[in-house]
This record gives sequence, structure tokens and C-alpha cells, in this order.
Amino acid sequence: MGMGTEWRETLSCLDRISADQRGAGTVTTGWHIVYGYGSITALVNVGEIASGGTFDCKIEQATDASGTGAKALLNATQLGDTDDDSDIIMTARYAGLDLGGGFGYVRLSCTVAGANVDYSAGFFRYWTQAPAMAELDAAAVVENI
Repeated sequence: MGMGTEWRETLSCLDRISADQRGAGTVTTGWHIVYGYGSITALVNVGEIASGGTFDCKIEQATDASGTGAKALLNATQLGDTDDDSDIIMTARYAGLDLGGGFGYVRLSCTVAGANVDYSAGFFRYWTQAPAMAELDAAAVVENI
């Protein structure tokens, strides 16, 4: 980031998973192209994990927007029912993708097993060559000032 550049000029929200209590199952964001970005970061906020519950999240990569060839890029350590009120931050650098294999799309995947878990997540991209603009934020972003 250059002198006089604010963080919000190089960061935009790709997607999010709204805060909610969820039972067993997997929730994902959409697939997002990452060409031209320096890195992708997921910020996951986990609240209460009910007795016997577990929570897993990962950033996955694919070769197209429909998820062809999807495979894990980053996996967070599994959280259990003693890990209430935890934050997970995962950052994947563009160079870390399987570019030779044609992988250029990413998504966030969160899985609950055993019992209910409260969580939310934001999925962000950082520009390397051009400033981000507010209109590039996910539609669910209320304000970027």
C-alpha cells in the first residue's frame, strides 16, 4: 500500500456468511475469481458451540465458477465444544493457488457436525494492481466509507 492509500482502497468484500445458529451441514460462499488479487482472507467468527458440536472451515480452489475440480487450499484446525467464542483468520496468497493446474477460483466452506454452532464469516480480497472500489463489495455490505 502506497503513502496516502487507505486500507479500504485496496480491500473489498467478496462474500459473507450471515450470522446464524446452524445445525449439521455445510454452508459455502459462491466461487470467486482471484486473478489480479494479491491475497484472499476469510475472517470467521464462531460463537457458541453446543455440547458435542464441531466446526470446520476451509478455503477451496477450483478451475471455474461452477467448482470444477474443487480441492482444499487452506484448512483451519477443527473447533470443538470447548472452543466457544473463537475467531479464525485464513489468508491465501494468489501465488499459493495451483495456477499450473488452472485453478483460479476460490470459495469459503464452513461445516458443522454433531450439534448446533453459531457463526458468521466474511471473505475478502486484497488488490495488488488497482484500488478496490465500493461497488466491488458483496451486495450484502451495507456501507463502505
